[in-house]
Amino acid sequence: MAAVTILCDERGKIIKTGKDVNLIFTKKGAMRSGDVHPNIQYDYIISGEVTVKRLENKYEMTETFLAGDTIVIKPNIPHLFIFNEETEMLEWWSGKFECKYYKPYRDIVEGKNEKS
Repeated sequence: MAAVTILCDERGKIIKTGKDVNLIFTKKGAMRSGDVHPNIQYDYIISGEVTVKRLENKYEMTETFLAGDTIVIKPNIPHLFIFNEETEMLEWWSGKFECKYYKPYRDIVEGKNEKS
């Protein structure tokens, strides 16, 4: 049986199932990610609303997702989640979880840069 890990901070809670699937509860106004993965990332919005910024082919794209939507982020695409409402979502990857921080977006998540 895989171990379950629960991470809590001021943004909300992440429940890691131990099988590369996370259940994420995030408060309105919080931000997450600021990273990049070598495989496809999927997020299914159970409830709430989230705006995703991503850098694709040197262009920053912004798209908003609602309950019932599935977000698909291609491999090696830096991304940032901005939660417009209290949001619950499932998150998983096409392969084993790996990530590296993308500094410009991660600095926003960590409050080192007030741009959003």
